[in-house]
Amino acid sequence: MNLKLLAIAALLISGTASADSTLRCGNSLITVGDTKFELIMKCGEPIGAKNKEIIVVNEYGMRMAVIKEELIIDMGNDRLIGLVSVVDGVITSIEDGPRNN
Repeated sequence: MNLKLLAIAALLISGTASADSTLRCGNSLITVGDTKFELIMKCGEPIGAKNKEIIVVNEYGMRMAVIKEELIIDMGNDRLIGLVSVVDGVITSIEDGPRNN
């Protein structure tokens, strides 16, 4: 299991997974713009997470540091793993990771 998480973390860092805008959890869809709360309610707790500080420019042109969470969502056996980025509690990107065997 730890080897799988390590491989997924490497994908998160490298950014080689294909970009997508939705993630299906059972009968529910998660899309960019949804909240982290909605993600957890529909898909369950992430199996892994990584936080990193990024610099963003706000609407007034001021630079500020925010935390970007990179979450790993287990979609079940023989399904793709979801890689979800969250900034300020809002989903900013969704990518397909490797297939979960």
